[in-house]
Amino acid sequence: MRMDFSKSDNAESMSAGFSSISIKGKVFSLVKAGERKVIPNPKDPESPATFIDTVLLKVSPNKSKSYYANGFNENAEDQRPTCYSNNGITPDPSVEHPQCKCCATCPHNAWGSARGVNGTMGKGKACADYVRVAIAEPTNLDDPIMIRVPPCSIRAIGDYGGRTYIPLGRGGGLRLRRDGGE
Repeated sequence: MRMDFSKSDNAESMSAGFSSISIKGKVFSLVKAGERKVIPNPKDPESPATFIDTVLLKVSPNKSKSYYANGFNENAEDQRPTCYSNNGITPDPSVEHPQCKCCATCPHNAWGSARGVNGTMGKGKACADYVRVAIAEPTNLDDPIMIRVPPCSIRAIGDYGGRTYIPLGRGGGLRLRRDGGE
């Protein structure tokens, strides 16, 4: 199985190729063929999962980036970034309005360029870093699922080594296995 991280990871290409996991409001959802389904808690199917049992298949060697000119709205459906990069070096060729020719020199990639909900300047970057990771259910290794690891969890992915749990954002995480076994 070959996992190509060079392809665009916007909603259209992900639904065409890979399923994806999204985390909205601390709730994991599986997005497959454009349909979003909340992942249930295995111990209480009436409530959402707070972690996912998974096998780590591949981690992209590069940080990816995404910039939303009007800020990212977690509650918006089908929100597309104004500009994004899968390799963290240059905007993806499919971007209609690249913000700069090179990510390293883009003003939105500078610390302190982030804006808060009320428009005040923040400490972070307006163009957020994330890492694309391919995972699979332990019982279905031939069906990769893409997940975007948010900035606050990138170090955990990099330090994975012998870890068996990677926290993702504000609540929840991936419980990892090295193979399909218990």
